[in-house]
Amino acid sequence: MTDSPPLLSEPPVGFHVIMRLWDSRAIASTQRAWRSIAVSFLTVGGPYPLLAFRAVDSHIHALVTCARDDAGEFARRVEISMQRRITPGVAFSEVHCVPVVDQRNLSSVFWYVLDNARRHRCEVDPLFEASNLQDLLGMRILGEWTRPLVRGALPRVRGERLRQLLPVAATGDFRDPRLLLEVATGAAGFPDLVLKGRAPSKAQSGWGPLAVQAAAHAAPEISSGEVARVLRASARTICKARSGDPGPELVAAIRQQLALRTAWATADAAGVAERG
Repeated sequence: MTDSPPLLSEPPVGFHVIMRLWDSRAIASTQRAWRSIAVSFLTVGGPYPLLAFRAVDSHIHALVTCARDDAGEFARRVEISMQRRITPGVAFSEVHCVPVVDQRNLSSVFWYVLDNARRHRCEVDPLFEASNLQDLLGMRILGEWTRPLVRGALPRVRGERLRQLLPVAATGDFRDPRLLLEVATGAAGFPDLVLKGRAPSKAQSGWGPLAVQAAAHAAPEISSGEVARVLRASARTICKARSGDPGPELVAAIRQQLALRTAWATADAAGVAERG
């Protein structure tokens, strides 16, 4: 009796994608740059099954569940977008795509990608703006499309464990209206602290007025005049916004951002938080 032919190995369930600049310099170190990286991943990466990504200091990790050629094309498009948005000054090096061999490996890489900064003891981007953690927690609507992908591919992922990745619990009692513009732009995925003018991408066209309206609803304890001043809008605009009905997802995202950033500011003032 002849030996049975060897079993063919199964195709990978996905790829762990690693990007870095050719000289390994820091990719981003400002809030605007972190947010711009997120816009690149969450707009250009939209056609691809992206489960997670996070920029650390000199490199970016991502997890996609697609074939090798598609993973490479995903990385190429994102890198082109990042070159335009953050202008790092040098080219990216050749992308590194590591096969993810099974479900256990997929789960391990997912958590590795999101928790990579802690492993490197890197304190930049402490609130995970250059990742999709905020989207997975409902704190930003730009990448909300990654949530069903994670639920489908990794049904054991729970919000409680995701929230534990944050440096502080998002339970701060909102008191500082100056945070409102920062959280409104963050929840909508705008790199700059501006809600007027051209949107960062086609996906965000029209989100500026919606974010203003949602921010007005998210902070009912703040007067319309104060909200108008902080959001750089007219009092009439805010009064009209409060009479409308913004999307509940964006209002919820802004409220969560307010709680998170209030807690972070409190911890920072107390000397507990360390900013990168």
